[in-house]
Parts: sequence; C-alpha cells; structure tokens
Amino acid sequence: MFQDSQKQKIIDTLTNLLVPGGKYKFSPYIELAQYKVLFDEVVDSSKRREQLKKIIKKHGSRIESIANKISEFFLKKEFTREKYADPLFLDTYFVHYFPVNVCKMQHMMLELLQQDAIGESLRIVDIGVGTGTTAVAILDFLLATKTVAVMNGAPFDIRDIKIICVDVNENPLSYSKRVLEAYREQLNSSSLDGEIGDYKKILIDCIDSIKYVKHDINSLDLNLMDNNPDLVIASNVLNELTDNGKNNLYRSLNSLHDGTLIILAEPGSKTASQNLMYFRKRLSSSGKFSSFSPCVDGVADHSSCSSCWNRRSKGFNQPLLYMETHKLLDEESKKRFTEQDNDLLSWSSAIFRKSSRSVQEPQVENEYRFISSYTLRDYEVLKCCAAGSGHSSLEVHRPYGIEIPPLFYGQKMVITDAKKEVNSGTLVVKLDTNSCVKTKQREKEAFFDSYS
Repeated sequence: MFQDSQKQKIIDTLTNLLVPGGKYKFSPYIELAQYKVLFDEVVDSSKRREQLKKIIKKHGSRIESIANKISEFFLKKEFTREKYADPLFLDTYFVHYFPVNVCKMQHMMLELLQQDAIGESLRIVDIGVGTGTTAVAILDFLLATKTVAVMNGAPFDIRDIKIICVDVNENPLSYSKRVLEAYREQLNSSSLDGEIGDYKKILIDCIDSIKYVKHDINSLDLNLMDNNPDLVIASNVLNELTDNGKNNLYRSLNSLHDGTLIILAEPGSKTASQNLMYFRKRLSSSGKFSSFSPCVDGVADHSSCSSCWNRRSKGFNQPLLYMETHKLLDEESKKRFTEQDNDLLSWSSAIFRKSSRSVQEPQVENEYRFISSYTLRDYEVLKCCAAGSGHSSLEVHRPYGIEIPPLFYGQKMVITDAKKEVNSGTLVVKLDTNSCVKTKQREKEAFFDSYS
C-alpha cells in the first residue's frame, strides 16, 4: 500500500490522529452524525462544543431515559431479535456501545493497514449491521488515512469501495441507513477540498450505493460468493448465534474465494472471548483458513486455544454525550467511566485469510507472547499465549520491585533464569532478581513482531 520509506511515518501519524495520548478518540464527523440521528439537530462545527452542550440540555429527559436503559444493560445484557425491535434499545445502543465499537473497528483496520493487507479495492460484507458501526467506522478510517497520506505526499488509491449490510432484523437495517446518511451529510457539508475533497466524493458515492440485506443466518447460509468480497466482518454476532447459526456462518465463510479477509470480533468478556477462540480453532483446523491476527498458525499444539481469553483493551477519550449520559448512572456504575484511566475499549478478535497456506512461526525456547495483566497483593500476573506449551494456560508472575520492559498486546518476550511450575494445568513462570526479560522491537500492536 505505501512505500517502505513512507509507511512507518504514515502509520505513526495516523495512530496519533486516532489515538491521541494513547486513548482512542471518537471521530468528529461521526459524533455530529450521532446528534443528527438521535436529536435531529444540525451542529455548526465552528461553535461545536457550545452547541453540543445546548443540545444535551435541551434533550435532557430523553438522555435520562437512555441512561436508565444503560443501567438495565448492566443488570442483564440481552441482545435478542425482540430487543432490536425497540427504538429506545437501538438509541441506547447507539449512545453506549456505538462510539467504542467504532474505535475498535478502526483499530483492527489500522492493523490490516500495518500488515499491507488492504488492496486497491475494498468490497465489504458486514454481517450483523447493528447501528451501522462497521460501515461508518471503515469509511471514516479511509478518510483519515487519505488525509494522512496527502499530508505525507503518498498515494492512497482505494477507490473501488462497496458495502453490503446484512441483518436479521429490519429495524437495525433502517437505523444503520439513517446513521450512514447522517454521516454522508457531515461529509457533504465539510470544507474538505483538493485531493481529500475528491476522496470525500468517492466515500459519498459508496454510501449512496450501499445495499441493505435482510437475512437470518441462524436459518440459512449466506451466499457470499455472488458479491466477491475482499473483506467479511462479523462483529458481535457469533455469541448471538445458535449452534445451527454457527454452522451456517462456517459454511458461508468456507464458500469465500482465496485471499478474502475475515474479521470476527466479540466483547472482551471471558465467555465471549472463549467462544470466539473455539470458533477460531474450528476454522484453523479445517486447513482452509490462515490465521492472520492476533494469533498466527504454525504452532503444533493448539489444544489450549479454545479456552484462551485473548481480551485486549484500550483507553477511550469519552465524547460529551457519552460522558453526560453516564453521569446519570448510579454511583457504582459510574466508576468504570473515569476519564483519567479507563479500558472502555474491551474486545477479543480473530482475523483470517481464506487460504490453505499457513504462516509458520519459528519456535524460540523460553519465548512467551503477552496477552494481558492483572495485579494481586504480592505480584503482577502476566497472561501469555499457551499455544504450544502443552498446558491449558500460561502465566508469568512478576513480584513488585522486579522491573521488566513495557509490554504491549501480542508482544513477544524471552525469559531466562526463571523458575517454572505447573499449578492445576497452568504453567507458571516465576520471575526473581536473577531473571532476565528481553522483548522484541515492536513496530505494531498485533501478534506480528520482528527482532531488533
């Protein structure tokens, strides 16, 4: 996609644009589209902050109803077909989940860009459209990437962009269409000109040509080959499918042509993550899919993969509506929405390429792949990938006072002179003052690294 001499600068600039200060930022174009959909209000971008505050005050009672619905989400998360028929449910989802899910999708698109996995065409099938999250996130990501490319004098020529939105329910299809039309209005009224203005028109043409398809994958396979997609995305879908639906999804993905990319994303909860990893193992073991991220193929023993909790998390710069709505929650619920330190972007994912060719990774002695961490009274627990270890899970225990290099999701580290023991099927690597921890030079955040 980009020349080697330009690529890292573009990636770094794009990352700073999307993730200023290490926390993801909600796109201003998408944010203003959100106000149009929810409140039918058009915002003058030159007086943006002032007008947003007035709109929130004006629609206070509606926002309070949404906050009450969010509290219900915390008590019992039900995402049934009947729930999606409720307009208040969709509005609540649009306020609470939509902003963070947009950022998650843009993070995964950034990973694909880092890996040169995006070609000159981008024909997308979005399974489970919800409130239009995936489509608007990708279009906005392409606009941001074009902007950064122009700043650096680099070509970015993805022009063949087609999107098909699929959902079992008519209401989400209609809702997502409203969201994308509101985003279109924001693009159309923007002052973008020159090369970026020309690209804006390409994105507007894409929005105008989006197809919305009602289909129940729980009942019937989805014919994907007719649309010849480059990218198929099923976000927050797998854990809502019946066993028959999962079989239909598997057959639908199996019908894709070689080279098609597939993104499966689920919430970061342990159950959702492990269900995703179990489905991932099924795809990998078929020999027809090459695992692309965050895990790669080439490990002989995948027995631990189906029980892996590969949750990842990121901080989120909370937009005004998101922040003000969550201020209305009960005191206990408010605690998770602190502005200073939060991990409101929490998800698990698996990215595949339809291909029988797997990526082989050399096995290095005492090498571990970091997933996440949590603290106990006397030490920090570093959760690591257990694939190939012969154990159900793998942990590195770091006593406080033992310093190690900073770790990122998917980063490899080599640990020497550490004690090992097995506890209830878990391989535990215990660090002490004699242990040495070396990390690889990391160019990107995924399970793809190179030695410095």
